[in-house]
Formats: sequence, structure tokens, C-alpha cells
Amino acid sequence: MGDCNRKGLLDIVSEYMSVEGVSDFYFNSGTHPAVRIKDDIVFVNSNAPADDDIKDLFLHFGIDITDQDSSPDFGITYQNRRFRSNVDRRWQGLETTLRLVPSDIKPLDELGLPAYLYKLMDNKHGFVLICGPTGAGKSTTLATLIDYVNEKYSRKIIMIEDPIEYIITEKNSIISQREISKDQSFLPYLRSAMRQRPDLIVVGEIRDRETAATALQASETGHFVLSTMHTDSTEQTIMRFLDMFS
Repeated sequence: MGDCNRKGLLDIVSEYMSVEGVSDFYFNSGTHPAVRIKDDIVFVNSNAPADDDIKDLFLHFGIDITDQDSSPDFGITYQNRRFRSNVDRRWQGLETTLRLVPSDIKPLDELGLPAYLYKLMDNKHGFVLICGPTGAGKSTTLATLIDYVNEKYSRKIIMIEDPIEYIITEKNSIISQREISKDQSFLPYLRSAMRQRPDLIVVGEIRDRETAATALQASETGHFVLSTMHTDSTEQTIMRFLDMFS
């Protein structure tokens, strides 16, 4: 690794996004750029970026991160590919991770998941949680199940996401994908969705008591709710859900 062959951050994204097995880009101020290829971190032959380089990258995507004080998440479309990005700050300066969203929605068998999960989506009401740690494939599984409903049934599907990752193309269903605003909860979007006669409500993530309670209420009043939660096991999922309530 050396500094003689400087590549811009956008050049790195353009070059590596088509490489097989690439899932993440790591651009940190003061550290050489890196990409994750099949779970291995590979450093790119380029100078370490500064804060301005990272800001310029996002400006190219139409996002100004200059005044961001929190840790914002963004959905980005570049060269017909979708990215989920997060920006934060460490002591050396800005750091960002761009996760490359797969271009195709794969069926359950290609994800290594049992086909009987499709049967869950034949229900017209209820509450289904997809759980696992970061990077386990929750969003990918979610997209696969939604696409199954979209193709098999004529239903209205409202998706509330932070940010929008997979772009779901309408087939036999009406698809409404909504990205929540910065620092907002899923709650007001979920309450609004319940008034619009949906057949399936998708909540990107259960994060707090209010969202959990409203999702339960929606499922109890005849809606079908699909969501995710960051947990490692069924037991932990139940305990975390219960811990949200007194």
C-alpha cells in the first residue's frame, strides 16, 4: 500500500462496486480507504482521505453532511446501485461506511433459508419479526418476503424505512416506500399508515416502546405487520421486547 497512486473516493466506489463479494466501503479521515470483500478487509492503494474528501463524496451524491451533529443514515443511488450509508465522527475526524445493497432480490433458497417462511406471508394479519445481529441479512430477508407478496397477491404494502434500501418494483401489489425524516421515530409514520387501508405494513426496525406498542396494536386490529429487531436469539428477542414495557 502506498500513496503514489491517489484515487478519489468516488473512483474507489466506481471501481469496486462491481467486484464480486464486495459488501462495504470504509472511508475514515486519516486512514487509508478500505473495502470488505467476502468478509475480509482490503485496503485500497490511495491516500488517506481528510474530512473534506468525505464531504465532497457526499456532495456528489447530493447530500450535505457539513451540519450533521448526530450519526445520520442515508439511502444513496449511484450508477443504478443502492447504498446504505452511515456517517459518524471519531477523534481523527469523519468516518463513513457505505454498504452496497444487492442489486437483485433473491429467493429464500438462494439465501439458505427454508421455503416454509413464505407461508407466513400468506396470512392477512399478525406480527412477524425478523431478528439477528448487524449484517446477518435481516433487510435482505425482508425484501425477499415482501417481493413474494408483491408477486403473488394484489395488496397494498406500506414500507416505513430508515433509510430505504431495496427498491421494490411493483408487480401485482401497490408498494408505498417511505423514508422517515432525520431524528424522527417510526411511530408517526406507522400511525398514519394504519389509516390508509394497508394489507401489509413493513416497519424497518422496532427500536422503542412506542413503535413496538403501535405495531402490536396494528396487528391486533387486523393488519399484517412485518419488522426487524437487532437481537441474537429467540430468547433475547422476547426479553428485549418485554423489557420495553413496564
